Parts: sequence; structure tokens; C-alpha cells
Amino acid sequence: MVEGRYYTFERQKFPFFDDDVCYLDYDEKPHIRREDELDSTKINVKGCFDHNILKEIYRGISESEMAYSYDEKLEIYKCLDIYGVQGIKRPTPPKRK
Repeated sequence: MVEGRYYTFERQKFPFFDDDVCYLDYDEKPHIRREDELDSTKINVKGCFDHNILKEIYRGISESEMAYSYDEKLEIYKCLDIYGVQGIKRPTPPKRK
């Protein structure tokens, strides 16, 4: 559920979360990791989000004016498109000055 400028993940709805409640703050700068920084042997996939949840999260990210750059929004859009999430809007490039 989107509340204000963050998304609330509750273990009741997302049982694969370890904490009872977790928040995604749309106005906080994302923690970026390059692929070569990740050790794929240590990644443990615990669950998946359905497309409607991903669309809701993307809407919050795409409306963020502070935290996410155009390039970051575009990268997220492209990943969701590859994943098959439909009905999301491609981010608008910033206006040139």
C-alpha cells in the first residue's frame, strides 16, 4: 500500500520478508550496486512480487522528483518491461534548459 511517499511491506502480506514491516521511501536515494559488486552465490531469492505490486512501486518511483534520476527510472522501466509488466509509462526525459 502506498502511504505518503513510501511503500509499506508487511510480513502478513509478504511472508518472505524477515521483518514484520519494511518501508521503501520513494524520496530516499536508492542504494545502487553494480553487478560486478554482487556475489551471485550469496543471493537468496525468497519470494516474488506480482505485477500489480510492481506497478504500484514503479508509480511511486516514477513520481519521485528527489531521489531517482531519469536514467535510474528508465533502467527500472526497462527491467520491468523485460519482466513483462504491462501498463506502465516510460519516464519522461528532463526538460533541457
